[in-house]
Amino acid sequence: PELQRLCVEHVSPRVLLGGLTPKDGLEKSILEKWCREVGLQVSGSKTDLIDRVVSHYDGLIERPVNLEDEREPWFTYFEEFATRNYGFLRAQGLIERDLEVESKFEKATDYLFEKLMGQKPLPLPGSEQPDGSLAVGDELLFWDNKSKESAVNLADHIKQFDGYIKGAEKPVAGFLVIGPSFTEDSSILAMQYQVQNSVPICLITAKELKAVSEEWSGQKAKNAETKFPLGYLLQTGRFNAALLAGI
Repeated sequence: PELQRLCVEHVSPRVLLGGLTPKDGLEKSILEKWCREVGLQVSGSKTDLIDRVVSHYDGLIERPVNLEDEREPWFTYFEEFATRNYGFLRAQGLIERDLEVESKFEKATDYLFEKLMGQKPLPLPGSEQPDGSLAVGDELLFWDNKSKESAVNLADHIKQFDGYIKGAEKPVAGFLVIGPSFTEDSSILAMQYQVQNSVPICLITAKELKAVSEEWSGQKAKNAETKFPLGYLLQTGRFNAALLAGI
């Protein structure tokens, strides 16, 4: 145990794995096996393999083992899910397959509204529905998650959203599009849609929505109203956080 403690405290990981000469340290086959097990490249020299292993474990973030809600770490890395940061998410053990990104991004949004903003998402029957819905009085607030490695272009999705809005059982007060970023033309199209259909489409980034929810959650103890007032999200075009200054 004492030797282990001295090694951990005083010897660098690269020296522990590779020694001081090419003949020292672990066999290259063992390092290749380690790289393969965590999804890293296995080509290159022994030094290359050691660098990959050390960088991989340096990048891991410690998380609590026993969580009350499995969605909590997905919310913690809300932006990474929005941008489809596959390498990071896989390295942290948050996904095993790329296809998991979209569903966990959606579930993290449910968690955000429910746990931090005090707004319980409504059940949505059928398959041709947005990713989520909230009650705004007698009307609905819809949202849809768009995880992408590039900016979201509203024109690519407006027909889909229009179908959700016009097929809703109740009047739709507004529609949130949650993504990593948005093209400039998207705001113009959102404004045109409101003029023609009287439904605001708010384009909000995952970073912005996460910040709003965390700030609201931190103020709950001081605020008699525990539910976030959804009217502040009924904006048209790009989300403007300055409009929330009064809450």
